[in-house]
Amino acid sequence: MPFDDTRGVVPNENGRVADRVYTAGWIKRGPSGVIGTNKACAKETVAQVLADFESGALRRDVGTSRDVAALLARRGAADVGWDGWRAIDREELVRGRDNGRPRVKFTDIGQMLEIGAKSRRKLRLFAR
Repeated sequence: MPFDDTRGVVPNENGRVADRVYTAGWIKRGPSGVIGTNKACAKETVAQVLADFESGALRRDVGTSRDVAALLARRGAADVGWDGWRAIDREELVRGRDNGRPRVKFTDIGQMLEIGAKSRRKLRLFAR
């Protein structure tokens, strides 16, 4: 993937980097802006994706959600699911409250996934 070290961005045209490769946010335009800026930036990129889809430039036979799940499993990706994400969200809010802030985000992916996985294990125990 191309990268502009000087500007700290992936060179792109309105979010399109190359055939079936897109970017948004700071990696697209550089480290500037706020949430609203990111929304507009993402909207521009999504417009490129949709245009490519409508033109037929994007393959439509890429598989199903089961294929994606199998690929992620082969790669050893963690599966925390919606309830795991909610557990991570709650923990970030608690960490924030304990530090006088709205939220403290995880900086350690392993810790974050551990919180998400614990929630998933609890759900499986209750499901039996």
